Amino acid sequence: MMSVFSLPYSLLPVDRLEQQLGVSMRNQVECDFHTLQKQRPRIYQDLLSYCLASRLHRVREFVTQRDATLFWQTLKLTKQQTCSELVIMTWKRRLYIGYLGILPDTYGLFAPLDPKQAMIFVESLIHQTLDNILGLALSEGCIALVTTLINPNLALIFRRYGFIMEKSDITGLPLPARFHYPISL
Repeated sequence: MMSVFSLPYSLLPVDRLEQQLGVSMRNQVECDFHTLQKQRPRIYQDLLSYCLASRLHRVREFVTQRDATLFWQTLKLTKQQTCSELVIMTWKRRLYIGYLGILPDTYGLFAPLDPKQAMIFVESLIHQTLDNILGLALSEGCIALVTTLINPNLALIFRRYGFIMEKSDITGLPLPARFHYPISL
């Protein structure tokens, strides 16, 4: 099981974000499912749905926090404003990415970039974060990264990284869609 308190680094690209935004951020890490359930109920339900939707396991197997490990990292610009947020869970040798928000909604207001430059910057931040997540998954013996994406731009970024969209009966790029990244151990 993952011991997140012993992580020697941040999974989010703190240094690059602080440099780009010109501010220092407060880094918060939480590992308790009950806190996530209270503060971010939709993300909690999304993580739980991975366990409930698994065809390989019965619902009763996801009973306690011992069954899965949570890592919830938040980078705060101020006490009220979040810059970046990442919620991942390991369960049954898979690492599930439940939520990834890389920049604040107001980013374009104080750091205007043309759309192409902005997407290149965002993609590089996401790829750096995915590299960190992959390193953690490898150290934990996970066999895959799994996520569900609803944003077509994020889906494209994840596909460029190497994520594979799981089969569906819908043609084209149906969203939301489940994606996975197989890990060779």
